[in-house]
Amino acid sequence: MANLPLAIGEFTIRQIDGLFSLNDLHAAAGSAAKHQPAFFTRRKETQELIQAIMASADSQTPLRVVNDGLNNGTYACRELIIAYAAWISAAFHLKVIRVFLATTAPQPAAPETDTMMIHVDAGMGLDVVITRHINIIHKLSYDYVSAMGGEASPAYLDNPKLIRRHERQLAELGVTRESIYSFFPGH
Repeated sequence: MANLPLAIGEFTIRQIDGLFSLNDLHAAAGSAAKHQPAFFTRRKETQELIQAIMASADSQTPLRVVNDGLNNGTYACRELIIAYAAWISAAFHLKVIRVFLATTAPQPAAPETDTMMIHVDAGMGLDVVITRHINIIHKLSYDYVSAMGGEASPAYLDNPKLIRRHERQLAELGVTRESIYSFFPGH
């Protein structure tokens, strides 16, 4: 997961060991007394969410209270931070979701050169391989639009105009059919 500084408006949200400060988020939401992190963490629904997170496959520590004199406060995992924002208000929830999606989403490792090629069946033409690469990139952009909260309908995948746009974007990066052909001696 990227460990970029997380900012909600003018407030930077402190992080410790992959957990985010609920106290900083409280300040970013306006510091209303009724929205104190302690009230949120005591709620039955929050306790149930904490139990579900602890029972999940990744078995992370969902909540931690820090009293080290420097970073005092309550720190929570991403899921609890988003639930806390939802508890405060729909508008604040949306703001936090957008910031989290933009700054804390897990980043895929850069593929090594020999793993960048997709499976090629015997006798498959190189044009088919290249078209599959373009289709994969097109599908990834669909997934990205959906993950960012955009309205990406299934028709998005069949849109020839967008497929051509992705081909142009690849070309701008220097990835053309000819550059891909260069990886295949004899073609």
